[in-house]
Amino acid sequence: MTHILRAIALIVGPVALVVAFPWLFRALTATGSLSMALDRPQLLIPHSFGQYGYYRGDNVGEWVRLPVSFSDGPAQCATCHGDKEALRSRGAHKGLSCETCHGPADTHIQKGPAAKPPIPQSPGLCVLCHQSGTVGRPDWFPQVDPARHAGDDRCILCHNPHAPGGK
Repeated sequence: MTHILRAIALIVGPVALVVAFPWLFRALTATGSLSMALDRPQLLIPHSFGQYGYYRGDNVGEWVRLPVSFSDGPAQCATCHGDKEALRSRGAHKGLSCETCHGPADTHIQKGPAAKPPIPQSPGLCVLCHQSGTVGRPDWFPQVDPARHAGDDRCILCHNPHAPGGK
């Protein structure tokens, strides 16, 4: 029986140390001694924990301070690219934002044509949604085997991504 207890101690002990180390380190740094840290358990819990429920309230501010990289959506893109937006908004991709394929556009909006988002050229982007056997896609969703459908050709040679479906 003691060999089982030793095995459990060898597994649980290191895991407990790894999990507890960040909190103990912060408490020791703040108080200077382990006994003082254990007398003040609030040092082991972030001060904003529980402010908005069961998570750190400071998390909200941390996300707000992150730099913006996406635009306000297709309507903002349409101010300069109305022709593309007109096609997209009537086509099969009307539920997608321009940034789904082109990437974050905030820099392009601020700096203009000099910071143009990339034009997707690789079939790898299209097959993220349209490859045969993609899990979670309904039967009616257009899916292809890229190797048999087009070989190494780029999808945009035959398909307009702003108005897909036509060849």
